[in-house]
Amino acid sequence: AADPRLWQVGLVAVALVYLHNALPHLTTLPRVNVDEPWLMERAYQVMRTGVPSQPMLGLQHAYFLQVGYGYLLAGWMALTGVGLLQARLLGVLLGLGIVVAVAVIGRRTIDPVAGLSAALFLAVDSNFLGGVRNARTDIPSVFFLVVAFAAYLHGVRRARDVWFVCAGASLGLAILCHGNAFWAGLILFSWYLLDYGRR
Repeated sequence: AADPRLWQVGLVAVALVYLHNALPHLTTLPRVNVDEPWLMERAYQVMRTGVPSQPMLGLQHAYFLQVGYGYLLAGWMALTGVGLLQARLLGVLLGLGIVVAVAVIGRRTIDPVAGLSAALFLAVDSNFLGGVRNARTDIPSVFFLVVAFAAYLHGVRRARDVWFVCAGASLGLAILCHGNAFWAGLILFSWYLLDYGRR
């Protein structure tokens, strides 16, 4: 069996590579995306009033697309302050969670080298790095998806139903952040059938 300390050192190294690539010039690169201002405004209104209104768009009540992200970002901004830096930093931190979760999933399903390799590919991938550096709904949704997958795998390993409940709850949060996350429910259901069949 591989030395767990060696895997931990590798994981820290991958995390440092990711942070080195994701943090610099966070407020200037990329340029502000068209979605960022209205998503931030909705979160700001939730933080101030509890209602996701959008005066900038002339809406007293925000439409219910991707509603979960506004509440997530509102809680974060209440702790850290309101600004592009704070909003994008949330994406970077969730991206770090994705990198770590992918490493853990790869380790449990294949081997430690596969997990670290997959995480390193993410840490240097320009598409992924561009996503985490935007204050949009995509990365939070992906974060909750990989948490759902990791919780499911932990549930299989530990044979405890509470982890399956956690997987389902995390999937729900992913869908609240971005509706396209529904496909992950099909994957989890397929895994469940493969692992447990008619049981």
